[in-house]
Amino acid sequence: MYKNFGRKAVALVVSLGIFSHLHAAETEDENLIALQQQWESLSESKGNEALATALNTETVNQPLIEWLLTQDADRVEELANDGVEDFPQSAQLWYLRGRIHANQAMNSVFSALSHAKKSLKSFEQAAQLQPQELTYLRGVFSFYQGAPSMAGGSTEKAIDVAKSMIAIDARKGYQSLVSLGFNKSLPEVQTWIDEAQAQLGELPEYPYMQGMMLQQEERFAEAAVLLSQAVANEQTDEDSQSFKLKALYQIGRTSVLAEQYSLAAQQSLEQYIEAEPAGQDMPSMSWATLRLAQLHAYNNQSEQAVSLLASIDTQDDERLEDEIKKLKRKL
Repeated sequence: MYKNFGRKAVALVVSLGIFSHLHAAETEDENLIALQQQWESLSESKGNEALATALNTETVNQPLIEWLLTQDADRVEELANDGVEDFPQSAQLWYLRGRIHANQAMNSVFSALSHAKKSLKSFEQAAQLQPQELTYLRGVFSFYQGAPSMAGGSTEKAIDVAKSMIAIDARKGYQSLVSLGFNKSLPEVQTWIDEAQAQLGELPEYPYMQGMMLQQEERFAEAAVLLSQAVANEQTDEDSQSFKLKALYQIGRTSVLAEQYSLAAQQSLEQYIEAEPAGQDMPSMSWATLRLAQLHAYNNQSEQAVSLLASIDTQDDERLEDEIKKLKRKL
């Protein structure tokens, strides 16, 4: 049951980057390194105290939070629980507590429900303390969308939160609302897209999201058409460029899933690799290179496929390594 919570949460992260990395300024990077060193070198209690104090701020230090979530989960849980006791008005510490308990719920069996309830309470507290901060509202939204109902998940409440997000940032709010509509197959989704585009204009995220849903349904030809529409969108702002780049990768992946070579798919992957996009919500160069190798294999171009495989850095990604082994056996 709680594995479903994990899969849905991951799908949401991938599609919208809800917990995406925010690039820090150079001074923030220096501060982050110093805090990491304190965490690792000070005694556990002192390290926790240093991090809790650093997170007792009005602004969101997303790089620090993301780094903490890669550390020992039990220690980060202790930091977050102690932090909200010491600084009960710190929305950021409540948000960290929500994130770590959500992670613990996904990785637990017997205590999953307890962690999930603590996660929701924490996200709601963070949003209550800073109701205009989109990061905290996204935490509440992602929980309501991804969690099973017995753990507090609720489509209706997710809709309400997304609509409150629209009042703060219309584009981000509609992204969440439309994503929810597709993920839950809600009949209102087309109405929400029409509302968004009437207010914001034609945007690439809507054909991208719809294309991704069709890809999951194995309606590959239709998915490729919509993903191509996302790439062709004329918007040039940073958010649009991000969706267009992800659509390039997914055009290639769609062709691979369909087990069919397509020149358009090959060119899309080549364009994606040439762009070298960065960001936690972007497919890695290694995966893009594998997808390109797979396409060459489907086109009986074994030499090109072998050459591409030799260039891949697997970075201890077991799933990537398995996919490479499978392709090598076919060549």
